[in-house]
Amino acid sequence: MQHTLLGPRGIEIVKTLWGLRANYAEEYHRLFQKYGDVVFIPVANRYVFFHPDDVQYILRDHPDKFCKGVDYEVLKHILGNGLLTSEGERWRTARRVLGGEFSIRNVAAFAPTITTLTNQLLQTWQRSARLGEPRNVADDMMGLMLKIAGQTLFGAILNEDIDTVRESLTRGAQAAVAIMVSPIRLPLWVPLPNHSKLRKAVHQIDAVVYRMIERKLHDREIQQNVLSKLIKALQQEDPHAIDHRRLRDECTTILLAGHETTSNALTWTLYLLSQHRDVLNRLQEEIAQVLGGRHPDYADVEHLKYTRMVLQESMRLYPPVPGITRQSNEALE
Repeated sequence: MQHTLLGPRGIEIVKTLWGLRANYAEEYHRLFQKYGDVVFIPVANRYVFFHPDDVQYILRDHPDKFCKGVDYEVLKHILGNGLLTSEGERWRTARRVLGGEFSIRNVAAFAPTITTLTNQLLQTWQRSARLGEPRNVADDMMGLMLKIAGQTLFGAILNEDIDTVRESLTRGAQAAVAIMVSPIRLPLWVPLPNHSKLRKAVHQIDAVVYRMIERKLHDREIQQNVLSKLIKALQQEDPHAIDHRRLRDECTTILLAGHETTSNALTWTLYLLSQHRDVLNRLQEEIAQVLGGRHPDYADVEHLKYTRMVLQESMRLYPPVPGITRQSNEALE
């Protein structure tokens, strides 16, 4: 590609880099509004593509021309070589094992657990409301999603580890993003603040995940979930030795992907509803009409059409994953 595309120049490059560190989603939106569908950032040597046709070209039509690149090397320090960060045969194996767990039938089976845990949180909110106690909605949503992911995907009760996992994943993800958007990257052994935060977060996450794996390996009760299927798949590869590191990488990836994106989406949705009373009223009317006062189940989802619209609009405004990076394997026109 020729470097004749529009993008920040001169002192604006410093402003752009600072903006990416402070709020990269907002900064990318600013760049799009000013420069259009394709933006070149010289110092970072990055092209940012906004048009759906370009995204389709990279992610769907010609994935063989791109790899996940250096940003994913940073993520590997948290997630290891799991589904999100791996490529090639390793990725295909993980995708085959994990893909079926998120079929409609399996997701429908999660509904009772999701409803029970959500009701428990609502009861906590009601008690806090009566006592006039404020709640941190972001923390509550993250805690709820961790409990749901733990029970439905791993058969694990994470109650005693919720605060540790939540704080470690948040701190680790923030440090990783700060490292990825930095124009200068040094080895992680260099004692910089974000490097130290990342290492500490990984150590705390590992303690919880490895403990969960050991419990499952010694659990005589046969329970079909993601972790048990991962163990079975690895046993088929090598009946004499379980690769604990691979289990750790996939479990950590699913925990992060299974809770952070959903909790962020729900947190922003609740915030937006608090700012738009008319939308909240219409949402409540649909829920009352469809459910009639009972608890929801999976079959109700297709009838909650306005609810789906609210969630989709919230994610359009505040996407849980505002961007995906790829690195080209060859020169492109």
